Amino acid sequence: QLMIHGPSPGPRAGHATVTIDSK
Repeated sequence: QLMIHGPSPGPRAGHATVTIDSK
């Protein structure tokens, strides 16, 4: 599962975070 989070909805505000969840 490839999840792309924007600058707001993420633990690090201001940075685009790409999280890969293997479930």
